[in-house]
Amino acid sequence: IAIANYAKGVWEGLGFKVDIKKLGSKKTLTENEYEVYVDQFEEAFKTGEFDVAGIDLQMFSTDAFSTLASFASNGYSGTALDLSNQAGGGWDLKPSVTGYDSEKYNKAIDNAFAEKANREKRAEYLHEAEKILLEDMPVMPLVTLQNAYAASKSLSKYSFDFYGCPVFTNLKLKKY
Repeated sequence: IAIANYAKGVWEGLGFKVDIKKLGSKKTLTENEYEVYVDQFEEAFKTGEFDVAGIDLQMFSTDAFSTLASFASNGYSGTALDLSNQAGGGWDLKPSVTGYDSEKYNKAIDNAFAEKANREKRAEYLHEAEKILLEDMPVMPLVTLQNAYAASKSLSKYSFDFYGCPVFTNLKLKKY
């Protein structure tokens, strides 16, 4: 909430009227009177009922495509699937709710998706997409997490997991 309050103060300083609405879960009853919890953010996301959404977007892959493609309006992700049409033989893809639509960005994402053989060329397309995204600013990174650590010749058997977090399970200290 601290980041939301900070952003609110900055935007209000620029003359905007800002209301913060924290979205969590709410309990509701189904037709059969079963209690279920509904994710309010997911509801707002699917319906597009927001002007700005503060989210904790983390990369769970070393491939930037999975994160960058969610801002393309050409159907890779960043959208919702309407699963109610299963009986009709398919799922309807709802358009991206970000409101961002850049022909240059979409083309860079299409090119990255199509490039299967040359990883360096694919990386160039992804760097191009990232540059366009940061120039157009439909998203704004506010905080990036970093790890800081010290190493010593007296330490051994430390490692890092897939996400770059240190793993100390087998850590050894010389002469301990």
